[in-house]
Amino acid sequence: LTPEDVEPAAKKAKHENGHNGAGSQLTAVITAKAVPLLQQAKELAVDDQCVPGGSLNNLKLVEATTCFKEGVSKEMRILLADAQTSGGLLLAVGGDGSKLVAALHKAGLTQTAKIGEVQASASGPSIVVEP
Repeated sequence: LTPEDVEPAAKKAKHENGHNGAGSQLTAVITAKAVPLLQQAKELAVDDQCVPGGSLNNLKLVEATTCFKEGVSKEMRILLADAQTSGGLLLAVGGDGSKLVAALHKAGLTQTAKIGEVQASASGPSIVVEP
């Protein structure tokens, strides 16, 4: 991997779009179906008795700054806001991230995936979740 492969995406987006940071915004675009999930978690997310209040609170908190596109189910929204996670790691890297994902897979970290990208935005929500 080269330094360009791991340059923070936010920094790279500012450079590529000529933004100096003043007045510019970034949007994280997440593809929900690309997020690695345990099958059991998907099954439990449809049962309101199994969804913790903290997850619902998290979801309520982010709704003001997140645009969930049509086709992102209630269950997926809950899973993305899960308060029970043991702390997955999210990295923002420059480029398409495929070299880093391949290197992590080679190292035995097979649950790694590219789940989205950071884009420059004049305005709008800070997070967009696509199906």
